[in-house]
Parts: sequence; structure tokens; C-alpha cells
Amino acid sequence: MSSSDEAPRESDSWDPTNATQLESIKSSLATRGFQDDQARVDRLKVNFPTGQGITFGAARSFALSAAEGSNITPSQGTSSTATQT
Repeated sequence: MSSSDEAPRESDSWDPTNATQLESIKSSLATRGFQDDQARVDRLKVNFPTGQGITFGAARSFALSAAEGSNITPSQGTSSTATQT
């Protein structure tokens, strides 16, 4: 699942390509009192590998493109690029 140089965070690492795990996280959040606030659940959307998008809420949206070598570019605001090395 993860390479030997990556330590799992919290109790277990999670696989963002696993739709079942993502649904489980959304369900867990919903049972914690957010079921009437779909926008809060949607802030945690992580769509891999087809969507290639990570959404952190309305103010910060990042598009992750594998074709650009894992560059992360803000969709609004100041332009900046972070390149994975």
C-alpha cells in the first residue's frame, strides 16, 4: 500500500484510490452531526485517480495533475507551484 519510507499517520494509512474507504469517511462524518450540512462533507472530497482534484473548501481548490509531474496549482488567488521531488 505505502512504500517503506512513508510512516502511516494516525492508526492506519488510507488509500485515496479506495472509494469504499472514502465513503466510509463520509459516512463517519455524517454520523457525527454533519448529515444536514452536505457542504462540510463535500469539503473533504478527494477524487483519485480520475478526478485528480482535492477540495479544501470554497476558498482553496487545488488541481493535481499527474501529467504535470504532481505539480499542485491553486485554482484561484496567487499563482504558485509545488513540485514533488
